[in-house]
Amino acid sequence: MQLLVAVGGATDSRGKQKTPAPALNQCMDIAGMDAPTWAENYNNLAKGIEEHLEAIESERTQIKTKLDRLLNMEMQDRPLTVAQVAERLGVSEGTVFRLMRRRELTAVRVGKRTVIYESHLNAYIRSNMEKGA
Repeated sequence: MQLLVAVGGATDSRGKQKTPAPALNQCMDIAGMDAPTWAENYNNLAKGIEEHLEAIESERTQIKTKLDRLLNMEMQDRPLTVAQVAERLGVSEGTVFRLMRRRELTAVRVGKRTVIYESHLNAYIRSNMEKGA
């Protein structure tokens, strides 16, 4: 009697087998096998499964790290140009400069450029929402 064990190996996004897992793809004749040989084959199979699970966990960790990094980039305080702020507020660039002169909107000079950090813009919007409410 033979038992074909075809477990493991890497698969692509469609579930097709890309690479076999050598320790997992085994054909064992368990009927004529003595106990020590069977135990050794079983241990090799278990080790192969364990290695495969570790590889899956490693890949999952890498994907999670990349996702966290992408989400963190979205949350970073980005500098916005006067034009970008004007577009977001639906006003002219002159109005944005007027808000900066009156110190209602915090701006920073970076070389020759004037930038408003996204957190400052959000704070300005929140404060004006509270005044209007």
